[in-house]
Amino acid sequence: MNESRFLWLSLGLILFLGKARASCLIPKDTMATNHAFLSFENNVWDILHSDTVPVSRSIYLLCGGRAAPQRFDCDVYGSFTPALPTSNCAKPFKPTVREDSNDPTCKTPPLAMYVVGYEYGGRFLEIYRSCYHKTQYAAQFSIHKVYRSFDSASRHPLGFTTDRAMRVKEAAAFKNENIYNCFEADLGQGQSYMAQGSCLFNRGHLTAVADFPFEQLQRSTYKLRNVVPQYAAVNNGNWKAVESWVRRLLDRKNYDVVKVCTGALEVQQLQNTQSHQMTPIYLLNNKIPVPKWTYKIVSHLSGAKYVVITYNDVYATRRPDPRSFCKIIGCDSDLSKDGVGFTFCCKPREFITDNLVHLTGVC
Repeated sequence: MNESRFLWLSLGLILFLGKARASCLIPKDTMATNHAFLSFENNVWDILHSDTVPVSRSIYLLCGGRAAPQRFDCDVYGSFTPALPTSNCAKPFKPTVREDSNDPTCKTPPLAMYVVGYEYGGRFLEIYRSCYHKTQYAAQFSIHKVYRSFDSASRHPLGFTTDRAMRVKEAAAFKNENIYNCFEADLGQGQSYMAQGSCLFNRGHLTAVADFPFEQLQRSTYKLRNVVPQYAAVNNGNWKAVESWVRRLLDRKNYDVVKVCTGALEVQQLQNTQSHQMTPIYLLNNKIPVPKWTYKIVSHLSGAKYVVITYNDVYATRRPDPRSFCKIIGCDSDLSKDGVGFTFCCKPREFITDNLVHLTGVC
């Protein structure tokens, strides 16, 4: 080969490598559409969990009706062929909810495990599962996986669905005016905990909205079997910091995916202003309990495991002592604890053994 031809080939290779990419990124405006995003590997359909797709892989977007999924290929230049859509399906292919009576972690009535996912390709493609107390209308814990993703669809306020978890009139217990009436009835007329017209509680997600990059998956978390009454200041304070920390953990530790178990412990109590008795707080006649603590158990296949608990209280003036059920250890330095809601980290094995033995080997 003559010298000039060698130089031209070398230059072409350099230019090719300079333009080549290791993966394609799904644009944010595409993630915000109502398509179902799927993968098809080894002849098995699954949910697409990340916005980052390796070169030479394909993804599939599915709408409702009888249309087949549309295939999009990631090329070496980091682009999809054909171009990804930015408009919605006329009829979306929506996730469904089914009861799993075989899950040993949540099978003793009135507890029941509900699984949210897509019925497709002869399989049920799970997004997350939630253990729910049918008669107390109380979410116990949820289990899902968080995958590393570069970006996600913007989160928008969405309405919650009951999916027959409770009737509409019972779901109305989460409304601020009804919570105020409940506080007046349980804690005495003129109680000072909640002012009329104020927003005290959020429907606090167990499986977090922001743990999913795609709009359809985010929307699937807005179910009353996936929420607990959580003080708004705690939900937007230290609990939000815990959720954000989990997602940052994947990049910091170079994890592709982690399993997250999230749940509630104990029932919060407040002092009745007339009798001065400590009174358990429920939003509806001894139903829909307000948890005293919320927890997250985060685990990775490497054996790494973390437990974080947050106190669901905005009235406490002193730091609570959780040592009766949590062997306190230092938290990861990246976890912020400066917001509302006291946060602690616990020894994982002991926390599960002492409080959640049914989740041993699962979380």
